[in-house]
Amino acid sequence: MLFTDLNAIEADFKAIKTRNYYKIWEPFMRKYNCQRVCELGVFKGDNFMNMIAHGPKLAVAVDSWRNEGVHSEKDAKYSKKELEAQFEYFRSRVNYLPFVQIIVENTAKAAERFPNNYFDFVYIDADHSVEGCTKDIVSWYPKVKYGKFLVGHDYRRGFGVVEAVNKFVAEKKLKLMFLAPSTWAVVKV
Repeated sequence: MLFTDLNAIEADFKAIKTRNYYKIWEPFMRKYNCQRVCELGVFKGDNFMNMIAHGPKLAVAVDSWRNEGVHSEKDAKYSKKELEAQFEYFRSRVNYLPFVQIIVENTAKAAERFPNNYFDFVYIDADHSVEGCTKDIVSWYPKVKYGKFLVGHDYRRGFGVVEAVNKFVAEKKLKLMFLAPSTWAVVKV
């Protein structure tokens, strides 16, 4: 089903509730039949677990879980041992779920594994620099089905996410939707 009423989608997006800082995605995912979902920058998987509460057909978790020396990546402040522990913890949370696929790789590079127009919902929360976020947006937007969702986190001052998102939205002439305090979304058109 292709949803084209951007005002209704925006209202549903803004109606998403938050519990313990994390969004409760289930009603939105069910309403918009998000059966193939992906998160970039998974960390310990709290947001990912909320994103897949509706039991999609496929849920892809992409993270390098390694410190590559990029200050704007969440992994930059953790040691190798801490990152390995985060990965093992996440894996233990999803190992019983047959629809979850874990990809340990650079997020922009991982996009090459999937055909265009494949995902219903892609959530970006990886490299927060202008360059890194732009790479993720440009790499993953084609992977989203028409009428479906590219969403991200940390759209706030101090991150390159704002500049990357604003530039992309302007170039593609998309409607930017915002969910406080720092989540952004667009519908692929």
